[in-house]
Amino acid sequence: MGHGGMGCGMKTMRFVIVVFNLVFFLIGLALLALGIYVMVDPSLKKIKEIVPINSNPGVDKGLSYLEVMAIVIIILGSILLIVGFLGCCGAMKQVKIFLIIYAIIIGIIILFEIAITIYFVAFKSKFRETITPKLKDAVRNTYEGPFGLQAGSKLRKPSAISVAWDFIMYNFKCCGVDNKFDFNNTKEWNKTNPWWNSTMGNDFEKFQYPITCCNIGNAFTEDWNNLPYDKLETVAVCAVNGTNIYEEGCYDKFMSLIDTAKTWIIVGAVIILVIELIAFIVALALCCQLIIWKLKPKHFVHIGSRFEQNCEINRPLTSDEYISWILYNHDGQMNVINAANLIIDSFVINNEGIAICQITDKDGIIIDEKYFFITSDPTELIDYRFEGYDQTVIDTDIDHTEKNCGPDENIAYTKEDIADFHIDFVQHYERIRQHSNHIQFQNVKHENEGYYECVVRLHNGLVGVRVFFLSVGGGPREISNREKHIYSEINDTITLLCPIFSALPVWFTFLVPNNSLEDISSLTGYDYLRIKHVSNIHSGNYTCRVTTNDDNEGYSLTSNLYLDVYKPYKSEYVFLLIKKDIENLIRCSLNGNPMPNYQWLLGDIKVLTNEEILSDKVDYIIIPNENDSFESNRTVTCIAKNNRGIKRQVFILQFIN
Repeated sequence: MGHGGMGCGMKTMRFVIVVFNLVFFLIGLALLALGIYVMVDPSLKKIKEIVPINSNPGVDKGLSYLEVMAIVIIILGSILLIVGFLGCCGAMKQVKIFLIIYAIIIGIIILFEIAITIYFVAFKSKFRETITPKLKDAVRNTYEGPFGLQAGSKLRKPSAISVAWDFIMYNFKCCGVDNKFDFNNTKEWNKTNPWWNSTMGNDFEKFQYPITCCNIGNAFTEDWNNLPYDKLETVAVCAVNGTNIYEEGCYDKFMSLIDTAKTWIIVGAVIILVIELIAFIVALALCCQLIIWKLKPKHFVHIGSRFEQNCEINRPLTSDEYISWILYNHDGQMNVINAANLIIDSFVINNEGIAICQITDKDGIIIDEKYFFITSDPTELIDYRFEGYDQTVIDTDIDHTEKNCGPDENIAYTKEDIADFHIDFVQHYERIRQHSNHIQFQNVKHENEGYYECVVRLHNGLVGVRVFFLSVGGGPREISNREKHIYSEINDTITLLCPIFSALPVWFTFLVPNNSLEDISSLTGYDYLRIKHVSNIHSGNYTCRVTTNDDNEGYSLTSNLYLDVYKPYKSEYVFLLIKKDIENLIRCSLNGNPMPNYQWLLGDIKVLTNEEILSDKVDYIIIPNENDSFESNRTVTCIAKNNRGIKRQVFILQFIN
């Protein structure tokens, strides 16, 4: 068998118990949701009112039977939820205490089911003798008849037990517990015949038996919710003298139904019992296989220090069980140590990797194993949850308590090696020590945006770092890469874009150098200002102001733009006199929007090929040399290029003394 996993049988057992308990978990979740729904759903209020535990109006009703049933369903669902959780987590994560508790619960359920089955089979007659007197007492003390449910009835509403008896007798076509005579001495039942009149005679004044013991369904409907109270008079003679009444008692009726479905009941019970037994056995088997105590997933070791780790077990090994350590180094090498203790006298970087404590049998089959990662990187000491990214909007509160700058709970280390944990805030190459060890702000601002470094410092000088980045958006913020010096030719159309951005709704206002300017399409409300037919009067500073509402109050931010208006370039050739004994500065007069890129080339250049570039600035410094004699000439070309095209300007230079 290859390394890295348990035997096929163990994997199968884990899979079986996970599947079984996932089903338990889902059923428990469904029952829990159903019980809570019944408790809180307002649409069930009317049903709760007609099935109170006590129908006496002088007694506080408290919970209804429907609510009691909902509570029972919630408790049952909670138990299944807990059992499913313990089974799944115990098997998947190999948590021994979970498996032990799970096995105990399943064992109790199995014993309870077996005890109930034995009692019912061995003492079936005894069961009848025990249960039927109690059922008869319930009939005698609680039965009230169904007529209180009729709309407009002056009779009080019957209790839930009384309604249940009518429901059972009507739907299962039975009468009483043993027979119709169980209703002879009822205490709460008003037996008055609602259809009686003097012409019928005194024998028809009172009922002797419940009308639901009569064959109502054949004449009218099988729907209990639609009992035809106004038509029951035709079968009232049955309730008076027992004509065509159901003779079989409900206990015998239920027993006969159970006998009819006995085969399916036995098969279902056996299947459930087998599933529970398998789950119980698998849980015990997994418990027995978990021999090694749980280890921390990571261990931190200083370079050059001694490392020792004992593979602790929770029971003595048998003569056919063996313990060993396997080391997988980061360079791919594997070392096997046949001992319970892993000892590295002087830890080096090549020792970093995975250490596995393994218990095998005589055939080499893995019975149990635990592993951890050995590292000398101080960054592994920091809680990994600190690292990451988050974004928020301005003026909100953030409290990332889970991003604590502290030790990782999953790593084993020596506390004496740690000097401190702290957070450094890094923004614009400035590092600021924070007072708190977790990220927390009230009314966060743009200045809080940046990198937060959790730094662990060791006494030997080593440092580990994990980084969290906080992005603050929403409110106004200046965009550094937007052009603020804009060039435009006369008669051009120009759009000034505000160099401020906001993800939240804000109000933009442009303050112009001359309020009498014409042909400006928008002054407020947009993040741009469009000017048509640009002229010299449009030149100057424009201020873009952004506020968080339209009355210029609240948070405000401003930024300035400069519009430089120039005449269209006309002269392509320029003649200049240059003194030959000093440096001379020549400026290219080509402008554009956006700002063009400049190239100075030697000669009168019309088409760019592979010429040497003399300068890439708007200015070019002429340094005369020995070849530049009095009245000699030199020609240079300035080429300006942007996304709107290319223009050139040729300078003819004549040197003078």
